[in-house]
Amino acid sequence: MNKGLTFLACLFAVFCIKKLSAQQCGAMVFYDTPGILYDCAVPVGINQMNVIATGADGGERPPARFGGAGGSVSAAFNVTPGDHIRVIIGEAGEDGAHAAGGGGGTAVINCGNPQNCAGGTLLIVAGGGGGAGRLNGGGASSSAGGGNGGNADLAGSGGGINSGGTGCGQCADGVAGLGAQASNTAIGQAGTNSGATQGSGGSGYGGGGAGNYYTPGGVQRHSGGGGGGYSGGNGGSDDGSSGVDSGGKGGSNFVRSTATAVTNSSGADGGSGGDNTNGTVTLEFSLVLPVELVQFAASFHKGQVGLTWQTATERDNAGFDVQRSADGRGWQTLAFLPGHGTTQQERSYSYTDKHPLSGINYYRLKQTDFDGRFEYSAIVNVEAGKEDNVIRLSPNPAAGTVTLAIDAEYSGEALLTLYNSVGQAAIAKRLFLDPGSFRADIGLDGLPGGVYMVEVRAGRRQWKGRLLLR
Repeated sequence: MNKGLTFLACLFAVFCIKKLSAQQCGAMVFYDTPGILYDCAVPVGINQMNVIATGADGGERPPARFGGAGGSVSAAFNVTPGDHIRVIIGEAGEDGAHAAGGGGGTAVINCGNPQNCAGGTLLIVAGGGGGAGRLNGGGASSSAGGGNGGNADLAGSGGGINSGGTGCGQCADGVAGLGAQASNTAIGQAGTNSGATQGSGGSGYGGGGAGNYYTPGGVQRHSGGGGGGYSGGNGGSDDGSSGVDSGGKGGSNFVRSTATAVTNSSGADGGSGGDNTNGTVTLEFSLVLPVELVQFAASFHKGQVGLTWQTATERDNAGFDVQRSADGRGWQTLAFLPGHGTTQQERSYSYTDKHPLSGINYYRLKQTDFDGRFEYSAIVNVEAGKEDNVIRLSPNPAAGTVTLAIDAEYSGEALLTLYNSVGQAAIAKRLFLDPGSFRADIGLDGLPGGVYMVEVRAGRRQWKGRLLLR
């Protein structure tokens, strides 16, 4: 056979499995072709992977008996640049005039080291749907179960993570009708049936079982194959009349406990979901900051400084060191507040400095991950000892422009002066105050970095603050 014919044969032969060499994962990757071990490497600068996976549908028994739909799972996982991600797509069960095969399971695995994918971490499985028998096949289950293969009597059962399908004492082709065990390193082979009217299962992460048409004593029994998945689905067992349990059961879904933002949905039973569709996987990669800090503020009241901050999301957050400085350079740690680990919910924190320094106090947060990596927040400041005549400056430290805010019960002209560290006036500017909360933007271009005293005078009224200029 020449190379061209060999290639065409591989496209159609179930046993001809391809493995694509690992390449760098794109920002978003979509897979929908069964029979291939897909591999890609997490790029540099990425720490989160979002996964959406669906299992394959079970086969139909025309004209009006339908296979169950595969399960659907989505979740987010922490990843490290260089991790090798493996994807196995479930194949739809084969249709059959008398009985249909179960769909294969779909899976995503973090191999870490591509040379040892057998020891990789299973992240997600979306179970395959059951094949149609006398009645419709069952959809995949959102409950993971024990990980074993399904059991069979009349039709092939699906493979699970611990074993392939079992039983099949009355299957036309014996053990050939059973779906193979799920594996990180190989495609789980489908249960097959040589009968022209009996559909084979689909391959995948746990192969689907084959359907079976059995006529003991002239009684027709149409039994659909079970779906593959984390746990395999049982093969159908037609009673020859009512058809109860004649459709194959779907395989089961699985989501690793470390996942966040999880949705885990069962597949619909036949007639409301299965439509001979192979499984799919979408991978989306992104950089997620360890902590998204949305607010950090300081206020002085009755001799104490209150600090409050809020996070929108947290990822592997061990906690916060609260640090204080008199000059914005040398820092002292006052306390440590534990974080919430990984969460997508807003979280609020507070700390009270009961013994602030006299004058301006600068504060910052040192946020530390569980692995020891850390980063600092922006700096906030407050003047201790004065509540009514304090200038609020933001940002502080500043560069280029600073916003001045004061609370004034005065309307009229005032003089703003910035004094450098030797008492020289670096900026003098007239302001016109309005009663209430007054704000003004002050340009700082051309001033050298350092500490500046900020003063606003209006007659006998006076407001002061200290500014750190980068």
